[in-house]
Amino acid sequence: DGEEGEGGGGGSEGQQQGRVKKTRVTTYTLVDIPPALQRELDEFVRWRTLTVNSERNGVSVEAVTAAGNKSDALRLLGWLKAERNVVPSLCGVFGSDRLGPAVQQFIAHLRSCGRTYTTCAGYVKSFAIVARFVHAARTARAPRGTVISSTPVDAMHGLLAQTKQQGRLEEKFSGKPPAWLDWAQVQTARARAVRLYESAAKEEEATGTLHKRLFDATLLTWLTSVPPDRVGVSRLLRLGDTLKPTATGFDLDLSRPGQHKTSAAFGPTITAVPAPTAKLLTAWLGATGRTGAAAAQPHVFVPGADASKPLGAPQWTKLVKAVFKAHAGVPLAPKELRSSFITFLRSGHNSDAALKSAAFAMRHSSAQARGPAYDKERAERLSAAAVQVATDYAAGFK
Repeated sequence: DGEEGEGGGGGSEGQQQGRVKKTRVTTYTLVDIPPALQRELDEFVRWRTLTVNSERNGVSVEAVTAAGNKSDALRLLGWLKAERNVVPSLCGVFGSDRLGPAVQQFIAHLRSCGRTYTTCAGYVKSFAIVARFVHAARTARAPRGTVISSTPVDAMHGLLAQTKQQGRLEEKFSGKPPAWLDWAQVQTARARAVRLYESAAKEEEATGTLHKRLFDATLLTWLTSVPPDRVGVSRLLRLGDTLKPTATGFDLDLSRPGQHKTSAAFGPTITAVPAPTAKLLTAWLGATGRTGAAAAQPHVFVPGADASKPLGAPQWTKLVKAVFKAHAGVPLAPKELRSSFITFLRSGHNSDAALKSAAFAMRHSSAQARGPAYDKERAERLSAAAVQVATDYAAGFK
């Protein structure tokens, strides 16, 4: 949370909300992909991402979204193969009238492992999309006049509506997760990491220690000075691509289509990186030899020597949690970081314009930011405000 939720619906471990303790389980993701299945997957990605497609009922998406849908489908196929000995095939499974009962059993498995209904809904959303693809492919190949059963698609739509409804109910009654920091505690962790780095630099500590402290300080400063996003901007940040050097520092450049999964909805933006963050970024890029490598576009927040590839969403979540654990004693996940920021914004006296701007910067809708999934103190504030109104009015009667 990916913790950030870029990818598919449910496959990213980062999207787990952590309200129920999860057990250690086999992921079931199908690893050995038969050639026939690989051809089906490739055709699905093409169908999903083709700009204009007469066979698709809906708009095109970014490649990262299609990859997430594919990952979720492979999770179901792997589970069916391991637990039901079902031959992995997109058309065979997602075109079957038995898809509904199979996915219902898969949801039961996810729930037994402590996954939330919101996560289950994410998986089912991907399954519904794959089922629509299979239905479209079969319809295109069938002789004219042949009616292809829509039972698998209808079943996924029904399960999606049900899991989303349960997810909304679950969120309304969920409080702050165990691993939670309010925004003041988040900033305290950031300040501590910066102090430790500055102390290490002044005392010229060993290179390994200084390197680690510099990375922690840079990462936490970035995450707390740029509104935490949910679409992988930070995880996928690349020098010379989305992080552009300027005469005075850096710009966060999201001016090209496809630079994140919601670029079509939010459009282009170029934002100057705050000076304290730019200073640490310069130090980190210089320490890792990436400053002069803008042409190669290395990924910024990869702690290892090879920055040619970004961390996967689960690895990113693990990294962020570890850094917060080291400096605040709490393994705060990226999703909860976003939630903490939104709760902070909505608990203060901020204008509607400021709240809308923050939602835009985080690639949320304003309605999503107001919901219980992110604003963890909403119910308490509303209730307290109502009680205060009643109390103030009653005080006028002696």
